[in-house]
Amino acid sequence: MQKVLSQDYKTILHIAKVAQSNLETSILRKRVLEELQKAFHANILTFFLADSRSRLSSPVLKDGDPGICQRYLDYYYQFDPMSPWKGIEVGRGVLRYNDIIPYSQFMRTEYYNDFLAPQPIHFGMFLYLSSPKELLGRISVFRPKGCENFTEREVMIAKLFVPYLSFALENSKLYSKMREERDFFRIISECFSNGILILDEKLRPVFINQKASEFIAILKRIGILIGEDLLPKEIKEDCLELIGLFKRGEIIPLPKNRIITYPRQHHFSFRSQIIHQNFHTECRTLLMVTIEELKGVKIDEKSLEKAYCLTQREIEIVAWVVEGLKNSEIADRLFISELTVKKHIQNIFEKMGVKNRTSLTRKILSLSK
Repeated sequence: MQKVLSQDYKTILHIAKVAQSNLETSILRKRVLEELQKAFHANILTFFLADSRSRLSSPVLKDGDPGICQRYLDYYYQFDPMSPWKGIEVGRGVLRYNDIIPYSQFMRTEYYNDFLAPQPIHFGMFLYLSSPKELLGRISVFRPKGCENFTEREVMIAKLFVPYLSFALENSKLYSKMREERDFFRIISECFSNGILILDEKLRPVFINQKASEFIAILKRIGILIGEDLLPKEIKEDCLELIGLFKRGEIIPLPKNRIITYPRQHHFSFRSQIIHQNFHTECRTLLMVTIEELKGVKIDEKSLEKAYCLTQREIEIVAWVVEGLKNSEIADRLFISELTVKKHIQNIFEKMGVKNRTSLTRKILSLSK
């Protein structure tokens, strides 16, 4: 595996800073393309946004034929092997043409000969920008024939700054909807279906939506929150860490994601992140914590079998553990002895690298998100 060098980290930090210093989506995309062109010695770049169905639209072009993007959207998108709506592994973050299709085969396609080659485009690297729940956009970085293909090291560098670009684009799309202070919290509530808490730098509440109030009531009822507490200890620590990271550097730190399992089988997913409330008169740095209660978790049996070599019986037991059943209750349901259940659970712990039922449940919930 190629090693990332110290100068590469400087490039990564610079691109992240450029992305996060521009709140307007159009300016952000233009500036990011300029920096990527220099970093990867590209001749043509495009930056598409994605809609809710992972279809690409609203392109920004850096160099190349001005009509290239429209021709792509009108016709050639359907032949693009890197198109996200075809279900390629956008979760990998960065892909090249040769990661999906051999070049010997690719160069015989209509898409290559009629659309790419005349540009001239030969090599391509694609950066897929995503939020936790959806694709946000795709950046295409191209080189002509006669240049070298994008190397494994360049792919590794791109993968390191893609999360920062994704976070910046996600925030930019939210900011674009906020023009006046009176709309700020309304927009926040409309953009998220989960519980939302907005806190200042000292973790004092600025805004709490109805859903968050309901979750706080649940956590108080089961004894996790006491008195005036609004956040569990672990989430407070995440927020304070984010504030500390932000104050020590110019880059907005990436969100903290955490799944916590509480007594009586309450599973909560928390996402803590720094946001800016940016208006004509002031710019405040705030924390936003989103809360979601995980119910009816579906066990991904194929992943458990493939990644951890769990047997079908072990997968059954995992499902009952996540539901909160005791060994005796699992034994009754599966018509086996309690000792057999205990041995199965010990094997599951060993295969999945966990030490107890709580850690196992958290891992399963993470895999199921």
